[in-house]
Amino acid sequence: MGIKRKFLRGRAVGIVVTVVASAAWIGVSGGGARASAGGARTQLETVTYPFTNFRSTMPGVWDSRHDVHGSVERQAGQTHDGKRIIRLNWDFTAVKNPANNFVNFWWPRRILGQPLAVKALIYTPPSSVGVSVAVWVKDATGQLFISRHTMRHPGWGSYRFPVAGLAAAYKSGAGDNVQHLPVQLQGFAVDWPGHAGYLLLTGIQVTSRGLARQFLTCTPMTNPRNAVDRPHFTGWGRAPLCRLHLANYARSSEGNLVVTLRASDAITGKMVWEARIPVPILDGDHGDDIAFAPSIKNGVFNLAYSVSGKGGPLPNASGSVVVARLMGDVRKKLASRAVRLYVRHWGLCGGVMWFYPPARFAATGAAWQRCFANWAPMEPEPGEFDFAGAAHAVKAARHAGLGVVYLTTLYTQPPFYHENRASFALAYGGLLKGASTALGSLVQWYELGNEDNGRTKYLYTE
Repeated sequence: MGIKRKFLRGRAVGIVVTVVASAAWIGVSGGGARASAGGARTQLETVTYPFTNFRSTMPGVWDSRHDVHGSVERQAGQTHDGKRIIRLNWDFTAVKNPANNFVNFWWPRRILGQPLAVKALIYTPPSSVGVSVAVWVKDATGQLFISRHTMRHPGWGSYRFPVAGLAAAYKSGAGDNVQHLPVQLQGFAVDWPGHAGYLLLTGIQVTSRGLARQFLTCTPMTNPRNAVDRPHFTGWGRAPLCRLHLANYARSSEGNLVVTLRASDAITGKMVWEARIPVPILDGDHGDDIAFAPSIKNGVFNLAYSVSGKGGPLPNASGSVVVARLMGDVRKKLASRAVRLYVRHWGLCGGVMWFYPPARFAATGAAWQRCFANWAPMEPEPGEFDFAGAAHAVKAARHAGLGVVYLTTLYTQPPFYHENRASFALAYGGLLKGASTALGSLVQWYELGNEDNGRTKYLYTE
């Protein structure tokens, strides 16, 4: 049932908030008595909750040495038990020193409560039987704890990595072998000198123990695929539509909750809007969506959110997200062609990224669009290029009257190119030469590389 709440007084006058109850969450195990909503709860619960579904977040890759190579691929259209699958690739065949070789597939995220174990569904192909897989967790002081499994059987398997009671992997942080909260799951690491291979990964869950209030989270949500504001909280000619998701993974209900929202100017830091949304009760094993439109003028703002209960702020239910309100169509507001051209080339917007259709970008008065293209589809075989998809995207931007900044980076290269090999720079140069020939005058600028400040930063200029 939808519940609409309207604030009658104060700075949030007129805002309409919709709370929609969702289906029950996954099963929860362990003790802890169910208490009445809003009552005091001091008993501990053991909870198993989903850690990630790879819907919007993919792991990063940390190669321990220059002669080690790892990569991550999203398995489009493939699922296991209805869950999205990612593929973890590694190559240790060029390693000369067997010491300290690993690839860490990392996405540091806080674990709720005191972690007991990390669970995952892993597919091991016959060629990868024998690889060592480790889960890394790091506590608040910087101590690193590692739990390992050796993949001994081919096919899909459910693996449990115990993380409670471990000694630190090496002297770090507090150095007392005690996991100080909060604890982060750093990621999964692979170590197999002399070999190359892959694993498929999905269904990551964490089992933790703690107070019920430690298992309530609040996270921003992207809007539905067909929404005008997708994928970011951006309003075009109006306030952006924002959504937060409250999730209660504990068995006990939580009541008398208040979601506090504050929007501050991203440049000056001045708070321009605030609101408080009451949530009378959030049942155990359930989640609720909260939709709202902050009353802000044109500009970019930091929106901070937090949830409080009877016992004060909840430890895992706060954060911030960037929101923006942009002019819906600047061309309709400017009568003179000369003024429109001036705004187009010298206005605040300048250029834009690639998330929205080119026509939407052009309406803001932007002068150029940054087009991003994955390398792998453009070079299916070494030296064989197909720029049809890239040409389609570039032509759409030019048809909307936008200039084009064209970017192709490493990390999207075909599997037969490795950035730690001498052939990479030549291959990257060959790609850009082919693109410039195929796209011709459609592209005004090429961007060589992006955010590579480590050992890879010279690859683009070689």
